[in-house]
Amino acid sequence: MFTKLGLGALFLAACVVLTHAGPAPPIFQRWGEPTCSIISTAVATATATATVQCCCPICPPQTSCPPKESCPPQTSCPPKESCPPQTSCPPKESCPPQTSCPPKETKTITTCPPTMPPSTSSTKPPQSSPTPCSLGTAYGFIDRHSHAFSELAPFPQNCGNKWGWFITATCSDLPLTTGELWVGAAMNDFSKGTKVGTFTISKSSGTVTVTYDLSSGFDLGSVHIWASCSQPDTCAPGQYTYVNDSAFGGIETTFSHDFTGLCSCSPIYFIIHADINKTNCS
Repeated sequence: MFTKLGLGALFLAACVVLTHAGPAPPIFQRWGEPTCSIISTAVATATATATVQCCCPICPPQTSCPPKESCPPQTSCPPKESCPPQTSCPPKESCPPQTSCPPKETKTITTCPPTMPPSTSSTKPPQSSPTPCSLGTAYGFIDRHSHAFSELAPFPQNCGNKWGWFITATCSDLPLTTGELWVGAAMNDFSKGTKVGTFTISKSSGTVTVTYDLSSGFDLGSVHIWASCSQPDTCAPGQYTYVNDSAFGGIETTFSHDFTGLCSCSPIYFIIHADINKTNCS
């Protein structure tokens, strides 16, 4: 009895010692077996009647460490731009030194008094006055109202091949547009003649007025007008209804004459004629 109890106490103490002292010697321990199993096996071998259960203290479970924080992936920075190499500027050209110009020469201009020609005792002869001369016969022409003498019917015997025009108009047509006075327009060809002035045929309170107006350089020598309700029966200016051969003593460039009773007929017939002088033929 004592022997069994004593042996149990002895092995229990050995278990405690082995538990706190670390692992058993290699002779009692196989790799991977707990210490208490080795002791139980040894007790069982020593005595068949006593079985001692020896248990090692249970270690507390290991606390698991929190996982390490994973760092975010590094962002790769873009490569820095490399600056282009600096271009060296060419050196500034130095301007050549300014050449000083020679001073301008100043010229002195001497103004000489005009040389007066020697006086002479001779006198200039007096200038002669302009001498007028005859230029020719003028007839009056108005567009859309003038007709050649050859259109007269019956044709006057003394007209022959004479150039010139007669004019037809009613009293309601008056005043007519301004007409032209032509000298020397043979065969009624203006390219052969000379325009010497103008004339007008106007009306005022039943009175018909014919007015001549010559251009500069010409003069009225005489005036002959046919103004009648009948067509001309002659081409001789001295036989017209109005003749003035003596009223022009000096240089006359304008002339007017009134006719009455013409508005009672339709049409009215006119021939405008004048002898024209040049004011200076010297």
